[in-house]
Amino acid sequence: MTSIGDVLRTLTLQYANDPESASARGFNSLMEYRAIARREGYERMFRQRAQENARVFLKKSQGTPSLVDYAHLESVVENAARSDVELVLVIYPYHAQILALFEASGLWPAFEAWKQKIMSVVETNKERFPQSRIALYDFSGYAEYQCEKIPAAGDLKSVTRWYWEGGHFKKILGDLVLERVLSSQASIGANSPEVFGYRLSPDSIAGNASRIAQERKHCIQSSPEVLVTP
Repeated sequence: MTSIGDVLRTLTLQYANDPESASARGFNSLMEYRAIARREGYERMFRQRAQENARVFLKKSQGTPSLVDYAHLESVVENAARSDVELVLVIYPYHAQILALFEASGLWPAFEAWKQKIMSVVETNKERFPQSRIALYDFSGYAEYQCEKIPAAGDLKSVTRWYWEGGHFKKILGDLVLERVLSSQASIGANSPEVFGYRLSPDSIAGNASRIAQERKHCIQSSPEVLVTP
């Protein structure tokens, strides 16, 4: 019965306007979200994702970070550094709604500590292996991309540009992330409040925190509704 179901599902996807799909490299464009947005509206998609995340974050706020996850990260970074394999680590560009949930659930300090931990792992291996090519970029914050306005409830016509919902950005934003980390500018680590994607190091971590704080103020002024948690 499973094989029959798979066949029927494949046939259905072939004739769908916005089918679920993934490239050979694992990229999922989430094109099936288009149909959901047309049918239910972006506000409902954002709200549903926020409610799901709120439940998860509240549970996580009562726990402790996984040491196993850190061990896996340390292993990946060390192997890349030892083998002189270029490695770029990216902190996800969550929508401002997600960051507001971090704050509301008490996870913001843990989020900041997590960044520090990742940076420490990177810097330790760069010191051990001077020839290593490892970079860490922080795309989190409240800039114009992440502070994108959420259409009103019942609005089935408005289309967001950067995000499907708080936890998933669109390809156009992903392309900007790739452009930043692969550009010649990125290779010299240029940082400024206007640049999307802040390269983290012991010298830049304080400036990064200031950047995010300033962006948050601007986001509250321009689009306070995106920071309202469910």
